[in-house]
Amino acid sequence: MVNLVFCLSKGRYQWIEDEFGSKSLTRLVRFEDSVRFLESYLSHVSNNKGLGTNIKLLIKYKGETHLIDIHKISYIEITKRIIEIHVSEGGSEVYKAYASLSVLEKILARLGFIRISRFYVVAIDFIRKICGAQIELSIGKALPIGRPYKKKLLAVVYGEPNAAVK
Repeated sequence: MVNLVFCLSKGRYQWIEDEFGSKSLTRLVRFEDSVRFLESYLSHVSNNKGLGTNIKLLIKYKGETHLIDIHKISYIEITKRIIEIHVSEGGSEVYKAYASLSVLEKILARLGFIRISRFYVVAIDFIRKICGAQIELSIGKALPIGRPYKKKLLAVVYGEPNAAVK
């Protein structure tokens, strides 16, 4: 089970009350509506300068619950039905959860992530170089790029507007 957690600054929750009928400062988003929620939230953030985004991923796996800062995720990998979220902060940690990579891709595309193959979604900020059919991340990891994904990856890296959202 994976949820997004949105932590809003004090006094910045009027938007949630107007949009979703909730007065809470922290909002857990069900997977089914998290894409709509994220789009609305990011639209609100861009219209209100100075509103900080503190977005975390809440994952549960085998009785453990973890809250992961989105900005520290370098890449996400799927093996069978289990996603592995690779976090790079100091060392390297891996968190597991049952989830759909395609749903995570849709959610995270607006936050600087892009799918590079059937098995990987990477944070654009962690890409160090693209060489042939693979990318190298700033953490030293090399990942393969699937043929259908390469054109979109190059468009995003070289700055085509809104390429990751299409």
